[in-house]
Amino acid sequence: MATVLATVFRISIDFLNRYPHYAIAFRGSDDRRNRLYRMALGRELEKLTSDYDLYGFNGQGFVLFDRNESYGGFLIRKCR
Repeated sequence: MATVLATVFRISIDFLNRYPHYAIAFRGSDDRRNRLYRMALGRELEKLTSDYDLYGFNGQGFVLFDRNESYGGFLIRKCR
């Protein structure tokens, strides 16, 4: 599973670098997957936030990502 996540992450970053005016939204198929994604994003947070904005969906909208919060989905975009 870690290899799959790393591959998807690299493809996503490549896409955003080629098309910086787009954003990528994603969610897990269940709470367990969302937790897995949150943990993976939290581990890479410092690397990501220098070039990308990362958000979590809290049920009412997207808010800045906090590794200690649970989210129903995620959104990443190139910093503007």
